[in-house]
Amino acid sequence: MGHGPCRPSWLIVRPELPCYGLAMESKAHIGTRIGSLDCLRGIAILLVVLFHSSFAYPSIFGHDILKVIENQGVQLFFLVSAFTMCAMWDRRRQESHPTMNFYIRRFFRIAPLYWGFLIIYGLLRGFAPWPDILANLIFVHSLVPSAINSVVPGGWSIGVEIAFYLIFPLAALLKPRFLIAVGFAWYLIVGIGVETLLKQFGAPDMFLYYSPLTQFPVFAIGMYVYHLLHRPEECRLGHNLGLALVWLVTAALVKQAGLEGRPFFWLSMALWGVVVALFVRHHIAIFPLTFFGRISYSMYLVHFAVIELIATRFGAALPSLLGIILIIAASALLAYLSFISAEVWSQQLGRRLVRRSQPDGAAPPMTIECKVPSQL
Repeated sequence: MGHGPCRPSWLIVRPELPCYGLAMESKAHIGTRIGSLDCLRGIAILLVVLFHSSFAYPSIFGHDILKVIENQGVQLFFLVSAFTMCAMWDRRRQESHPTMNFYIRRFFRIAPLYWGFLIIYGLLRGFAPWPDILANLIFVHSLVPSAINSVVPGGWSIGVEIAFYLIFPLAALLKPRFLIAVGFAWYLIVGIGVETLLKQFGAPDMFLYYSPLTQFPVFAIGMYVYHLLHRPEECRLGHNLGLALVWLVTAALVKQAGLEGRPFFWLSMALWGVVVALFVRHHIAIFPLTFFGRISYSMYLVHFAVIELIATRFGAALPSLLGIILIIAASALLAYLSFISAEVWSQQLGRRLVRRSQPDGAAPPMTIECKVPSQL
């Protein structure tokens, strides 16, 4: 019998599968994983690390165009997060208390590790003023200019993520065809109107960019991509492509008017949305990107300290390429240790609490039917 072309073991592409594989939880209770989403998380965390490393070693991956791409790693995380939340919400909607369980899982996924690194960075750098620490402890720091990024490096994205979790059960009620319209409306009313008003009161540009005021529509795009792959008949693709074009034209006009329209940012978000759809549609999971994706949360939190340590210890004496390789390797090692200890422990604790709330002690098995548009 003839055989098709062989693929290397590190590349998994499975377009023949009827769906992209929301597998049941493993015996080790690691949880449901979608390999292509882990791969995208791996790309995202490497972009983030490369971007921050370029400040210590600017001669490598420091070209302006590359830095623009690298600077969008967090937004790729947001797109993947919105996609994942929709998938998990669909899978678990038959639980006895789906909203409460959602918040329990998200809390134990994010909070314990973040609080741990809050202490670590306080010991390494000195503790911030207590109001800023309190804002980070209760995860409202994405709304506080002095606290958004001063307590835990990169903490702004965690604050935005938590803010998205808070409204997600309501956002999940939206019909898929309205998601792009809601994102566009948020951009117009909040991203332009409210931000312009706040600028008049002295709000820093960086705070406005880092806050949910700017970032929330990215999640709407991620949610739309999820529904496009599952319920294309409810998504009005042609209508929403037209609306996306209006969004981009509006952003360009706003920029021409001297305001923060960010047309290239939103064009990039549309393109990243296409990338997410293609990766999931074609089940692309590439090792070691999937490994980096699994440890991406810990790696995000730890890599700032690694960059500071290596830049301080070696500085310009270390060749740039070797410095970046060392940063990635050390960050991955520390992140893996954090993952197998703190992350796994906290997630298992959350799962135990959820199982206690279920009448039968466990979440019901679910399957999700994919109806993937043929053009993707």
